[in-house]
Amino acid sequence: MTSLKHLVSLTLVVGSMALAGCDGSSSTNPVMDTPDPEPPTSAEPVQDKLGAGFSAAFNAEANGEPVRPADGDIIALDKTAEPFDVPNPE
Repeated sequence: MTSLKHLVSLTLVVGSMALAGCDGSSSTNPVMDTPDPEPPTSAEPVQDKLGAGFSAAFNAEANGEPVRPADGDIIALDKTAEPFDVPNPE
């Protein structure tokens, strides 16, 4: 009796897999080609969307006058009290 249950279960599994693989058409070509998505268009440049500070830095000349950093732009490094030796993996 258990072998009959296994046979019926196996038949149902194989049959459902066969039916799931068929779409009813004899064509192997896709039904519809999906078009490539187009990037959104905007009149505003990308650098203007990222904030005024980024826009000013992005639009500055490469060899222009350097900007004086404001308080908080540069944070102090926190050095370790005692340096430790990194072992050499030999």
